Amino acid sequence: MFLYDRGYPAFWLFAFHAVEQRHYCARVRHNFHSEVQAFVHDRVKERIVSLTPSAASARQCREGYLPTEPLQARLIRVELESGEVEVLITSLLDAQAYPHRLFAKLYALRWGVEENYKREKQRLEIENFSGRTPWVLLQDFHAKLFAQNLTAILVCLAQWLADER
Repeated sequence: MFLYDRGYPAFWLFAFHAVEQRHYCARVRHNFHSEVQAFVHDRVKERIVSLTPSAASARQCREGYLPTEPLQARLIRVELESGEVEVLITSLLDAQAYPHRLFAKLYALRWGVEENYKREKQRLEIENFSGRTPWVLLQDFHAKLFAQNLTAILVCLAQWLADER
């Protein structure tokens, strides 16, 4: 199961998941597709829809050797305490096996990953490389991840020592 924030969804990505037989759940903007707009307007809590690719989406699929046939997806409405409505799209079509009530909690699970990305970008400057060749990019990336993991180990050890004392 892949969880995506609203900046990632695209028809080609969902087509890729279908080819790979991998499930996904993604937050989508209300204007992502006409089916999503109709869903938001109708104020229902969930609906199975058929997504047809736009001309640009179909071109992207063909360029990536992905199918362009319409995809079945399930739209889920999540109402936040603020009154804002989030729309999730998922390949999990079976409402009996995957009830609506599970999706807000499922989507919230991505926050740990999001926070880790933020740490990597801000503290490790994961996007700041010392060169331009693929070899240097890989070396810098792996060195930064190694440093992050080593730091986590040392923090755990230091906490254990502090607790012992």
